[in-house]
Parts: sequence; structure tokens; C-alpha cells
Amino acid sequence: MKEAKLKKWTVILIQALLILPLVQRKTSLFDIAPLKGAIVQESNVFFTWTGWYDESYQHGKEKYINQQFGFRNTLVRLNNQIDFSVFNKANANGVVVGKQNYLYEENYIRDFKGANFIGRERIREVVNRLVSIDSVFRKLNKTLLVVFAPGKASFYPEFIPDRYLQVNDSTNFKSYREAIATSGISYIDFNTYFCQQKNRGPFLLYPKTGIHWSDYGSLLAVDSISRLLGSLRGYDPVQMYWDEYIQKDSVSMIDGDIESGMNLLFEISKPRLRYPIVQYDEAGKYRPSLINIGDSFYWNIYSKDVANKLFNHAGFGYYFKDIYSPLLTTNTDVDEVDVKSLIDQYEVVMLLYTEATMERFPDSFDKIVYDLYCTELSDTAIYQSRLKAIEDQIRNEPTWLNKVKEKAKKKNRSVEEMIRLDALFVLRTSNQ
Repeated sequence: MKEAKLKKWTVILIQALLILPLVQRKTSLFDIAPLKGAIVQESNVFFTWTGWYDESYQHGKEKYINQQFGFRNTLVRLNNQIDFSVFNKANANGVVVGKQNYLYEENYIRDFKGANFIGRERIREVVNRLVSIDSVFRKLNKTLLVVFAPGKASFYPEFIPDRYLQVNDSTNFKSYREAIATSGISYIDFNTYFCQQKNRGPFLLYPKTGIHWSDYGSLLAVDSISRLLGSLRGYDPVQMYWDEYIQKDSVSMIDGDIESGMNLLFEISKPRLRYPIVQYDEAGKYRPSLINIGDSFYWNIYSKDVANKLFNHAGFGYYFKDIYSPLLTTNTDVDEVDVKSLIDQYEVVMLLYTEATMERFPDSFDKIVYDLYCTELSDTAIYQSRLKAIEDQIRNEPTWLNKVKEKAKKKNRSVEEMIRLDALFVLRTSNQ
């Protein structure tokens, strides 16, 4: 009798477990937080005979259902937690679990160990172009400033897993820093400075489970940048200060961004951080116009409106690809921007990169801006004449013009506007 009851309740329990995900999917009975990070949402697909025969319907439907069933996010977190706790593995792209659960992105370790060294010749070519740009900028009363952001592998080398061996004593960061330091270009090196200040102050400069400088570290950095620019350009900058701090029970999103993207069930043990309540003394101070070109280290400064307090028309060229600037009608791709016209309006152009992204430094900035400011294109008359010649060529070539019209329609732009953008792109890339 007892055995029969046990079988009965076992069957009921199994059936309930099988039905519960469907109930959750249909009713959202339990409030489950969405997964964080770069999650690609699969679109639902609908039946067609063509899709059935070429199997695109079956594959698409399978992907959609697999992403939509009830409790999926909880089960993903459970799987990630098991892999992390048992196998010391992070189910997040490029994330490395270090000693004592310090989290890294592998590119930081690769640069620190010299595994992705691009060679001194390429570095010399980039710096030579930047020197030429800097020379022209100085004549135009502009400032080119290179900023080396801190890197987590440099800051916490003691927690890097032992499997990562030193490949090359030369690294992209060290070589670029050495070349920039002897070039005459203005620069500031937070990678070295942060390492020197490690454990000296009461506030953490680099978080355990984040990949960027801490909130506090980023504020120290931008304050130093502002003061340096004031000294270089001879003006009294806006003063940042803080007398009060917020002590949080958990770290901010930016200070735990890697951990957040790992989607675990339980929080990783880590030091709690204090967050300054920032105030600004703006009376009688000057704000230079500034655009930064670089990686994600600037987001913490840019997104919190700190940049707008210190700089005028604060802009951001994310990897010199996505351009954000109040001087543009919309945030857009660099291929759709009149780069020369934009840079002409800025007093300061800053290049801010960390060790993980030094192998791509400074993206295409050096080549594009060199052509625009250090060749015959720097002559406004020649620049406008060649631009007009390309625009006329587009209008007079039916095939090219039709392609431009198609792009204009897709991007909801006028044909004339699209002709100008195509001409700008051709002019900008013709010498590369």
C-alpha cells in the first residue's frame, strides 16, 4: 500500500514538474529577472511551406521555444553557478576566473603577458602619424591628449591563473607608452599611477568583479584630466569635490559588470565600495570643448554626465565607430559623419584606451585624421573641391546614383544627404 502511494505521488510530482514550466510561460506566475549581458533575443517564426521544406522554420522555431520556456533564466543561472562553483568556469564570453574569484577578461591578460604584441614597427607608424596630427593641432590651438586607462591584469597580477605564462616582455601598453612619452605628445598614464597607489588609500581603485576602474577611480581620473588640460591650455577648470560618500550593500553596476554578465544565482564575495557624492564649483570656470575617442572605460564618465559638467559639447567616439556628440543631429556611425567638420569644432581631442584594447589603438583615428589634417585635404578649398567632384561623379553615374538612392530610402534620408555622405566616405578612404 505504501509503495503504491509512493509511486502515485512520484508520478504526480514528475507531471507537475513537467507542466510547471508551461504554466510559468503562459502566466508568468513567478517574477524572474531577465538575464544580463549581450543576450540575442530570438524572433518567433511562422509556418510557411518554403520554410518547412528548407527547414528554416523548424530550426527557427526550435531556437525561439528554447529561449522562451518557463524558468529558463533560472535554469541558466543554475547551470552557470554550478560551472563557476564546481569547475571554476565562467559562462561568459572572454571571461577568466582568477585566484580567489577575481574576474578578468582574457584580452587584459594577453596584453599584460605580451601574447598579442603587434610589434614596434606598427607602433612607430601609428605614433608618427599622431605626432604629425599633434603638430597641426597645436598650430590650430587644439590639444591632442593620449590617456592610458588602467588595466586589471596590471593592477591585480597576483590573481591571474598560473596557466597564463609570460610570452613576451614587450607589450602593447609598454611600447605605446614609451613611444608616446618620447614623442612630445601630451599624455597621462593611469595604468602606472593606479598600480603605484594600490592599497595606499581607503578607497578601492579597481573592483574585484568588474573590468573597468571603480566609480571612485574614474572620478579621480577625470578630475586629473581636467586639471591637466587646464594647465596645458591655460584656463581655470571646473573643480570637482566631494565631502560625503554613500556606502552601498552591493557594488554599482559598473563595479560588478563582469559578474553581472555571468548570470549567477549567488553573488560573489567581494569588498564593498564607497561612492562619492560629487559636487562642482563652476563659478567663473572654463569648460573646453572635448571629444574622446576610445574604449568602454569612458562610458562611466560619459554616461553619468560628469563629462558635461567639465567639458563643453562633450562627445564620445566609441572605438571611432559610433559617434556621440551634441554637435550632431543624431548619434551615428563614423561613416556618416563629416569628421573634419566635427573635429574642427573641438578644442581637445582625447584618445583613451586600456591595456586590453591597445592592440587596436587608436582604431582608424590616426589614418583618417592624418589624411584630413596632414595632407593637401587640410586646405579647405582643396577639400571642398574634391568633395564636390565626387558628389558630381555620383550624380553622373546612374549605377552609383541608384545605389545611393536605395541607401537613402533604407536610412530614411534625402538623396542629396546620402550623396554627401557617400562622397565624404570616398574622400576619407581614398588615401588609405
